[in-house]
Amino acid sequence: MHAKLDGGVEYNQALSSVSPADYASPKLTACAQRVAASTGCGHVIFCEPTAVHLWMREVLVAHGVPRERIAILNAIETQGADRIRIAREFNGDPENDELPKYDVVIANAIAYEGIDLQTRTCAIHHLDLPWTPADLEQRNGRAVRQGNELLIVQIYYYLSDRSMDWYRYTLIQGKRGWLRDLLASQARDTSNPGAQQALSDEE
Repeated sequence: MHAKLDGGVEYNQALSSVSPADYASPKLTACAQRVAASTGCGHVIFCEPTAVHLWMREVLVAHGVPRERIAILNAIETQGADRIRIAREFNGDPENDELPKYDVVIANAIAYEGIDLQTRTCAIHHLDLPWTPADLEQRNGRAVRQGNELLIVQIYYYLSDRSMDWYRYTLIQGKRGWLRDLLASQARDTSNPGAQQALSDEE
């Protein structure tokens, strides 16, 4: 995702220990370009390393996204109450004439559950991938759910050549297919012969 992560950069040193010229990477630049090209709606950017959250914000600003329109959701930056507030300010509240304060939320696993970001989200961006289909569905479920005012939600996966990205993507797809087949087999009558037998009152 970013070459500077190999050095184990901590969140509170992410901006000071790396030259501003090195904040960008091909993934972050591609993501920023897509966000900048689609204004007027909400974007949710997922990646687990928190240092990347700060770099991603700087790259977005360099591409013309106002800094004050970008929020970060992680365990270091925000606590529980702050996360709910940010989600509310990202969605806005038309019924109470409250306009959205944020257009972009950069988040990690903190935002998988308990935070509703769907109202005006037009795109989910995955700078990295979780290990399980369930976690990926939780990510996408922040936007692809009832209550989204948009008919289409774009989902972008940023996969680098010669990296673990394709392996993890293939692994998730394989697990998803295995789980789908398992559930389908359990749904068939033939998978539970006992259910097809007539039981006596005693049984």
